[in-house]
Amino acid sequence: MYHEQRMTQDLAGSIAQWCYPEPYDMYSFGTDPEAATELMNGTYRAILDDQGRLRGYYCVGTGAQVPGGEEFYNQNRQQEVVDVGLGMNPLFVGGGEGRNFVGAVLALAGRQRPEAIFRLTVAAFNQRAIRVYEALGFREIGQFSGKRRPDLVFMVMVHHQGGCCAEPWP
Repeated sequence: MYHEQRMTQDLAGSIAQWCYPEPYDMYSFGTDPEAATELMNGTYRAILDDQGRLRGYYCVGTGAQVPGGEEFYNQNRQQEVVDVGLGMNPLFVGGGEGRNFVGAVLALAGRQRPEAIFRLTVAAFNQRAIRVYEALGFREIGQFSGKRRPDLVFMVMVHHQGGCCAEPWP
């Protein structure tokens, strides 16, 4: 089972040090001194397993939006849209836990917003994540180029609550 915890300085520091292999290294915080500060801004929650191991994090709101997509986000407003961003501990990525992890994030984030439409943004090359999102009921609504890296295309996906989040997740 996964559960959420308020982000602490120690957890934020651990997350800020995660390093993903190429081509996923764009998801690493790297040497950005602002990373731990951002993780402590009140919108991030840590995800731990029953053994207390840090499995990942999620955030909701504008902090989950990717720079460069502002025009797209503003043009594609829907009632009760909740932007959600997430990251899985690289120690557990690729081990077949993606669907359960993302399902847990949606269930946790959706507790306060049962009628919400979740919206997330993912690098279009990240087919591994996209397959997980599609398996959980997300569908693509558009794409845009990144602000920091105009050569990088991002896919925006939405999910109407009901299917994936109604059942308990391990």
